[in-house]
Amino acid sequence: MASISHNTANKPPPEAITMFCVECGKETPIYKNGVCIKCYVNSTTFTHGPEILNLIQCSKCGVYKYKNTWIKQKTQDMILRILKDTYKIVPELQHIDYTLNCEPVASQFTCILTITATLQKHPIEESHQIQIRISQIVCDVCSKQYGGYYEAILQIRADNRKLTTKEDQHITQIIENTIQTEHTKGNRKLFITDIAEEHGGLDFYLSERGSAYMLAKKIQNTYGGELKQSTSTVGMKEGRELTRSTILIRLPAYQEKDFIKINKTYFLIIRVTGQKIHLKNLSDWQETTLETKDLKKYQIYPQKDYLQELIVVSQTPTEIQLMHPQTYKNYDLKKPKKAPINTPTLKAVRLDDTLFLVP
Repeated sequence: MASISHNTANKPPPEAITMFCVECGKETPIYKNGVCIKCYVNSTTFTHGPEILNLIQCSKCGVYKYKNTWIKQKTQDMILRILKDTYKIVPELQHIDYTLNCEPVASQFTCILTITATLQKHPIEESHQIQIRISQIVCDVCSKQYGGYYEAILQIRADNRKLTTKEDQHITQIIENTIQTEHTKGNRKLFITDIAEEHGGLDFYLSERGSAYMLAKKIQNTYGGELKQSTSTVGMKEGRELTRSTILIRLPAYQEKDFIKINKTYFLIIRVTGQKIHLKNLSDWQETTLETKDLKKYQIYPQKDYLQELIVVSQTPTEIQLMHPQTYKNYDLKKPKKAPINTPTLKAVRLDDTLFLVP
């Protein structure tokens, strides 16, 4: 069989081939279309985008509409977010970065978008002037809120008493803080339509049934009490029933710092946490905790009606003598603890003709 050979002796090696850039004429590696990388960078526009950007903002809450969704974001951040989505950048660029500078915000203003990148270690920088126009309408959430929309009424009551000012303020704070947290997570649909004082308690008109129940459980976990829920039909829409929920939380008759008698023993209520009540025995100042479901029979003595302040006259390690500041009547009591008392007065409470020192 005859062998076939190729004579390559007269062909120069690849590195010996002379290449010239058609733009600058220099002998240099060609990047694309007959030009070197430097000339290619100098003659190419790498970024393209709109010269006018129209934004839609809610006139009530200031959120912006973006892809059929309302988003809470600063104006300049919103502009940059949209421009990053709308500007077209050639895929060969690397290390892309955006800088946005805007004039003071009004309904119309100008921004300069600067895009920096690299192409085979060659720096790229292109700037674009963009006219920003902001038009205002009312978003879907504000339209509902200002239209009085609500899906649930959260009723806060106390058993056989009015809510205290402290309870009013704290419960309102729990609800408002929780709603604010939901907003930061992106749930703008939860809001308070109205707050009304009713029957010694509070009614919160809320926009979401599920969230209203979540708020009710949070309050119950803090204060204890009973929770009841009912649902009513309020109309029809597109062939389906529209319903509203009424959620009632009835706080216990007792509260922190009240006195309570359980099975002939008297206690100071230290705190209430969910379904537990933390107590201090007035006889020996020992602490104990009970489940609220175990409180079948008890009697409440509101602190504001029973607490009094007495003057310390004398004391021994185990006993103390007190005097009433108005009647000057003296009382001899055993100390719940043997520690010396270094205050000129002590708080005491008389419950069913028995006088106790208050921890």
